[in-house]
Amino acid sequence: IVVEQNLLNACRAKLNRYIEDIANQGYYGFLLSYSGGSAASLKSKLKKYKDLVGAILVGDTPVAWYCNTNDFDGKTKTFPCDLYFMDLNGVWRDNNNDGKYDQHIGDVAPEIFVARWPVHKQSADGSAASILNTWLDKNTRIRKGKTGYSLRGCAFIDNDWSHHGYASLDKMLQKSIIKKVTNHAQSSIANYKVELTKKLSWMHFACHSNVWHHSTENDHGVLRDTNIRGNDEPHAYFYQLFNCKSGRFTENNFIGGAYVFGKRAPHSLAAIASAKSGAMTQFNRFYGPMGDGELIGPAFRDWFAGAAPYNNDERRWWYGLTILGDPIANWTTP
Repeated sequence: IVVEQNLLNACRAKLNRYIEDIANQGYYGFLLSYSGGSAASLKSKLKKYKDLVGAILVGDTPVAWYCNTNDFDGKTKTFPCDLYFMDLNGVWRDNNNDGKYDQHIGDVAPEIFVARWPVHKQSADGSAASILNTWLDKNTRIRKGKTGYSLRGCAFIDNDWSHHGYASLDKMLQKSIIKKVTNHAQSSIANYKVELTKKLSWMHFACHSNVWHHSTENDHGVLRDTNIRGNDEPHAYFYQLFNCKSGRFTENNFIGGAYVFGKRAPHSLAAIASAKSGAMTQFNRFYGPMGDGELIGPAFRDWFAGAAPYNNDERRWWYGLTILGDPIANWTTP
């Protein structure tokens, strides 16, 4: 658990409690204080640990930037890329020496999972230390069963992706307890707000988005990060945010962070989101193992590894993906 040095002393006790909690699941965790340094230097440190299975990056820790010169519509796009830290033995090149990787070759499959806790980018909810301590308290309450639980899910999918149907969420949850919203007349922000307030195990939400808001097509509805932090509080435990740029963890008060670390999110443990235009696809390879009891972090790593090597379309869609929140959890955790 790589922790921004300025956060460590204020949050050490509750971080150590989290380490005790995951030890009950068979994971040995330890804290690594970090201050400054490059993405390459952090990766070098990670590579030194034998039998490492995953890393959690807490607060203001290094970011690897990737430049895809043939992104959507043939445009050049630069974005944060946590796959860089997940792939310990691939070759990442910065061919024009501009500080951004632009080539990924060799053994490109990830060996470890990585999750982000970017509490320093949630200033609307308070200081980074207070947000982290509050979220860790919530995490422990959920793990101890003090918030109840839910087996229900929702696939709420706006017009452009309505053909996704259940989006393979039924590989994890029984179809009879999943609410599927794909009808164009029903997939509105107003109706999403209703589903958002329900206690669910998983919310799979697909719509157009940017860093700070979602929008649905039929009603031209908008849901902002301020709504998520305010009266439209999210009540699911886990989220699949099929929403472009909703996981842009380098931007202050990005909407994906509001889902997981917001002060009005009573149950949220984790979200899959993207820091660029794109999202997870081929959901069956992720939800299937989750339905068999796999944890989010290992399931995400194996989902990524299972498609290697990646073609350019997969790089467009996937290279911005990240886990926000707890990777050592499953919908069966609460």
